[in-house]
Parts: sequence; structure tokens; C-alpha cells
Amino acid sequence: MRSVPMAEFESKPSAFVLAAKAGEEIVITRHGKPMATLMAVDPDGGAAQREEERDAVRREEERRAEQREAVHALFELGREHRAKYGSVSIDEIIEWKNEGRR
Repeated sequence: MRSVPMAEFESKPSAFVLAAKAGEEIVITRHGKPMATLMAVDPDGGAAQREEERDAVRREEERRAEQREAVHALFELGREHRAKYGSVSIDEIIEWKNEGRR
């Protein structure tokens, strides 16, 4: 059983529905208190369908992991750039953007 805050559930409900359909029981909380439980209507349904749903959940988790890695790589690239060239101010960015404009 997994517990998730209401705000997190609202941000990606389809991922939680897929997890519930795959057999996971999810407790939705608000301010730390259980408000609702999400679970499959027929957890003993067809094995092929459950396997397909588990695969969908796994693919979604892998996609999110790849996104986290990409964001981490971008932050690391930013750190390297700042170490090599120093920080850049907002005014400098605006000046570069407007360079060549009348």
C-alpha cells in the first residue's frame, strides 16, 4: 500500500490509476490524513491485462527516471558553465537578447 498526498495525486492521476489497476493499493491523503483509497475494481481480472498494465506503469516510471537524469545533467552542465565562465546577470542576458535590434 502506497500513500500519496492529494496534490501529487491531482498532478498525475492517470499514473496512479494505472498503478491501482496493476494491483497496487493507493491511499490518498490530505494534510497527512487518509481521505480515500484507490484500488482496482477487479484485482483478480485477466493476467494478460494486469501484465500489460504493469508494463505501462514500468514504462512510465522509466520515462520519469530518464527525465530526472536529463534534468540532473542540465543542472550539472550549468554548474560546469558557471565554474568556467562565472555567473551571468539578468541584465546581461537581456542585453544579449536585444543585441542587433534597433
